[in-house]
Amino acid sequence: MILTFRLAIKTGKQGRSVHTHKKSFLVFAVMVAGLSACGGDSGSCGPPTVDVTGTWTGSWVSQNAFDGGSATLAANQTDGAVVGTASFSGSPCFSGGSFRGTVCGNEACGSLTSGGIRVDVCLGVIGDNANGTYNTISAGLCTGDRGTISLSR
Repeated sequence: MILTFRLAIKTGKQGRSVHTHKKSFLVFAVMVAGLSACGGDSGSCGPPTVDVTGTWTGSWVSQNAFDGGSATLAANQTDGAVVGTASFSGSPCFSGGSFRGTVCGNEACGSLTSGGIRVDVCLGVIGDNANGTYNTISAGLCTGDRGTISLSR
């Protein structure tokens, strides 16, 4: 699970058009962080059919297809609740945080947080592979970035 951040920089001179360069940064933290986005608490969805406990490694890619990096998630699942820590490379907004979420069926969703930063993540888990998306909810200039995450253990 990874998340992405967007940074906009405006350049230009008077009388010329202004160009906006966007640089997105996906944060792996979102990878598992989006766990709470599945359906809230574990009582509001079906029982888990997978156990995401373990160390997951992989990568994230921003929607702009240029930004991305590596990601690592250490997760611990108890019934339908998941907690853990995540770290990642390639983002100027942050390099990791804690996550909390739920597992509904084979889908793990939750939020990765670090201070005022929040990235929601949702992953489909099949065996030792997890693939999904992230959405940066709050992270200053990085807010609004989205992308994909791919992990394995």
